This record gives sequence, C-alpha cells and structure tokens, in this order.
Amino acid sequence: MDASATRAELETLRKELEDLEERVRVTKQLIQDKEALVARSQDEAKGLRAGLKTDLAEIRTLSNQLVTGKDEDDKAEIAEADRVRVDAILALVRQISALYYVNAPYSYLGSVGIRVADVAAGR
Repeated sequence: MDASATRAELETLRKELEDLEERVRVTKQLIQDKEALVARSQDEAKGLRAGLKTDLAEIRTLSNQLVTGKDEDDKAEIAEADRVRVDAILALVRQISALYYVNAPYSYLGSVGIRVADVAAGR
C-alpha cells in the first residue's frame, strides 16, 4: 500500500471520527435539554396540584358554610327582602297616584283591579 493513500485514509478516518464526536456532543446536549424540560414540567405539575388542592379546600370550606346556615335566618332575610319590595312598590304606587290623581291618592287602584291590601301583602 502507498503511504500517501494510507495518510489520506487516516485523514478521512480522523474527519469521520471528529464528525461522530460532534454528533455525540449535540446528542448529549439534546438529552440534557429534554431532561431539564421533563424536570420543569414535573415541578410545574406539582405546583398545579398544590394549587388545585388549595382551591378544593377553599371550595369545601365555602360549601360547608353554605350548608350549615339555619333556615330561620334565611326565612327572616327573605321576609325582610319581601318587606323592602312591598315598601318600594307602595312608594311607586303613591308616586304614580300623586302624579295622576292628586286629590284621591289610591282611587285609581280599584279601576285597574289592584287592591292596596294585595300590594301590601306582596300579591
């Protein structure tokens, strides 16, 4: 074999080795990047799970607060709201009456089929 051909073959092999070593370096870097991505994803998932657990605990607390209320308290608040509603309706009726029937504040109610007692009772 010719020495110059052997040298050329040796140089080709060295270049091939250099290319392979570069591919190995790039592949190792890609592996490290993917491992870091997986680790970050796992950390984010842990954070999301913790946040969800906190949110669920808050929801459970609110749910318990809603369920433990007393019916009497609710009824009292509903009755108060009804009283406010009736008072507002009566105030409107009075205002309309004053505008249309200055001398007889409730006289028009009978003509339209409304009884003051019904309005006051919330009917």
